[in-house]
Amino acid sequence: MSTPFTSFLRRATLVMATLLTSASLCHAVDIPSKGGIVVFTTTDSESDKFAMANEYVSMESFGMTSTFKFANGQTRQMQPPALRVVVPYPDYAALTLVTDTDWQSLEKIAQDADAAAVKYPKSAPLMQALKATLATALQKHQQGYVVISGGWLSKEDYAKKVTDTKADYVEKLVLSGKMYKNVRLSAVNGDLVKLMHDSGFANVPLADLKKLPDDQRKPLAKTNPRLASILGYKAADLGSSAGSIAAAAVVNSGAYNTLSYSIVGDQVTITRVGSTETFAIDKVPAEYLSNNPDLAQAIKDHLAKQKAK
Repeated sequence: MSTPFTSFLRRATLVMATLLTSASLCHAVDIPSKGGIVVFTTTDSESDKFAMANEYVSMESFGMTSTFKFANGQTRQMQPPALRVVVPYPDYAALTLVTDTDWQSLEKIAQDADAAAVKYPKSAPLMQALKATLATALQKHQQGYVVISGGWLSKEDYAKKVTDTKADYVEKLVLSGKMYKNVRLSAVNGDLVKLMHDSGFANVPLADLKKLPDDQRKPLAKTNPRLASILGYKAADLGSSAGSIAAAAVVNSGAYNTLSYSIVGDQVTITRVGSTETFAIDKVPAEYLSNNPDLAQAIKDHLAKQKAK
């Protein structure tokens, strides 16, 4: 016999299951996306086998409620548990896929599309179409290609390009008792700085780098003129080599266009391959807005809704 309490427990269980499933299928953190597939039911308690699937072009979330815009211009608001899962489409024009981790992220989307097709049978046609496009990209990678800002390069050409634009580097750098070799500035995300070194990458507090003596801090700033200002220097005053300037340009060429985004309240979260940044809605850098018209329009619409309240 169903009571208000057992009904509450059933609903809570469905909500938790939906959140866990969504977390496993949504790969915005790893892969820039543009639209995707949303799977949903008309009622909270409807069976998975009756769940419908539709392609969306944009999604905006406010707490537990997500608003999806479809290709035909219609919109639909949904909440878990009726909202079963969201699977984003990779934005192929914005992808940068070089490392094994990058490609494993793409493979994971294909695996999750398979799982969704089994769990939600009506989603199978869309999930299988997504998997087919992913399989094409993965096959080309197996033939010896990588993707740089949406363009294919053979591994040989990519390696040559990196070699031709090799930057200056700091031979040895000790931070918090740990030694890094052949260090270069790679990226900055809030209070953390990503360093490239012989063993891969390391995220270190910007405050620790600022404490370095000038004879260590200045050579580090010289490895990436674009980021020199975070260490208190002007690129023009560093005498940076042509190699470091070119390498900075290559490394950062896709810095503002390999992204997906979500808007929750007054916060905008922007995701690229390997990093995520959150900004106040009125503080999103202009470079992001100019490189993503959909994001610019979504922010404009969001602010208009807030003003109308």
